[in-house]
Amino acid sequence: MRDFFYVVHKLYNYKIIGLFIFLFLSTVLIKVNIFPDWFGFRYIEEPSNLIITLLSIVIGTSSIILTILLVVYESLSKPFRRNSLDIILDDPWIKLLFSLFSGVFIYLSLTLLVIKREGINTDADLALLYISCIITFFFILAQFPLVILALRYSKSHRFINKLVLEISLSDIDQISKPPKVEDSIVYFETMEKNKLMLLKEIGIIAIKENDWGMPQYILNEVYDILIRSITKETPEKQALSNIEAFCWICLHFSKNTIENSDLITAKCLLSDLYGIHVHLVEIGFRAFRKLSVDKCINDLHRGISSNDNFHSMQGYLLRESCEVIQFHIKSLNFSNEEWPTFDYSLDRLENNEKKTKTSEEINDYMFYINHELADLFFDTLKYAIDTKNKNVYNHISWKINPLLSSIYDSTNLTDYQKEEIFHNYYFKSKRVFDDVYESDMYEEMNISTNDNFYIKQWLTENRKYAFWCLSDTISRAVKLENLGKLSSHSIDSLFLIARGLANEDMNVETKESAIDLIIKFGFNFLKDKKTRNETKKEVIRQFKWLNSYLQKNEELSSLKKEYSSKIDKLK
Repeated sequence: MRDFFYVVHKLYNYKIIGLFIFLFLSTVLIKVNIFPDWFGFRYIEEPSNLIITLLSIVIGTSSIILTILLVVYESLSKPFRRNSLDIILDDPWIKLLFSLFSGVFIYLSLTLLVIKREGINTDADLALLYISCIITFFFILAQFPLVILALRYSKSHRFINKLVLEISLSDIDQISKPPKVEDSIVYFETMEKNKLMLLKEIGIIAIKENDWGMPQYILNEVYDILIRSITKETPEKQALSNIEAFCWICLHFSKNTIENSDLITAKCLLSDLYGIHVHLVEIGFRAFRKLSVDKCINDLHRGISSNDNFHSMQGYLLRESCEVIQFHIKSLNFSNEEWPTFDYSLDRLENNEKKTKTSEEINDYMFYINHELADLFFDTLKYAIDTKNKNVYNHISWKINPLLSSIYDSTNLTDYQKEEIFHNYYFKSKRVFDDVYESDMYEEMNISTNDNFYIKQWLTENRKYAFWCLSDTISRAVKLENLGKLSSHSIDSLFLIARGLANEDMNVETKESAIDLIIKFGFNFLKDKKTRNETKKEVIRQFKWLNSYLQKNEELSSLKKEYSSKIDKLK
């Protein structure tokens, strides 16, 4: 019985029905006919038959209304058909249609009772007949526009916006923190009416129907409600619930977006997921390790990388994830005491200084920055290497080096912090080159002008891990030569570091050590019987060129003394 009254309440507008009753009472009580008797209704022998005919027409149109309800019902997706009746009941045009039908039906029924009892004896009786004809005529005319509006509303942006605005805290909690199920029937009935669940299903249907506009609209509207509403004052638990609820929708959209090759929805998903990072960083939110945002991004990256239909997007994945990481790094602004790195703590220990107490929140966030955030970039790169998607990994060093350089370029980080983050990120990049080598992608191991530019810069700045980078680059050259893949361009790029350093105004000891390392690499190549003749010729050519720099630079006198005569003897 409760459900019956619920449906009646949702389906009928009592004001409209009351308007028809008021019209009837006004006509009867005022007893004035403003209509000329154009059709001679006063002389009809059985005027009640006319009202019965009008009632038949109105009742007959109810079949049209029911048919339209079935059409709307079928237009909704099977996965949430059980709660599609609630959507129909919320349709304002369906409600208007039923209310008009009920109002006209009541008016005609009351008119029939009056005419049946009294006949046409007064002006009011004649007015009732004419008004009955008029409202029946306009009701029939109004049906078809209302039906079309009802059909359009079931898939309109206005309907979606209404659902979004009705998202409640209980809807969010049901998705982000599923309760213990005691009564499964009640649980599933509740979940089927969850606004986020409805929006998710509507979006999936739209993706499958190639309706790119609807999923994008749903994502952006839900993003505004769940993510943009998070501020510095928002409790962490509520912020986490909002974010997890949005990520839940994104995970479902991602799966269907990849399966249906929906390029526009994929771009919207990435934009919103990256936007979560930017928004949270701007408001000072740091509990990223508790979120599933990165999982959503990595899953979407893998899906895009493995689907050739997303070819135009694949080349931008690493660049966009790099920008998100750089945004995080630029926002860091902690003192050495607030975030003491391992080296800083070690130096304090050596100086017999007390160990600093740090915030657990900051420690957790910095662990995320050092170890997990970088996976947005490196996991995508590794997956592309494993699947041999050159469109993603092409020119690896041109993608990795700007990321590494942005760490040293940060103006807010202390030197201790720069070195620690760089160390962790460079270690991940080194593993990438190991994967490249194991995957026989030798062209990606070649040393480019991009490599020598950044290595020279880090050596000039006397960075802690600059020699580590130089040694790994030399190691790449050795591996390539052992495979017979070392190009003259790679050799030139390596020696270009030495020539560039020779003219730099920098620490002399660092300069000599770096150039000495490169020279020793060259002589080792010349001594190795396995080295190809063309490689030896290129190394000798590079030595002759470098020797001219040694002759001119007085700071390199020790290198000149040790190697100049040896180089002159090379042929």
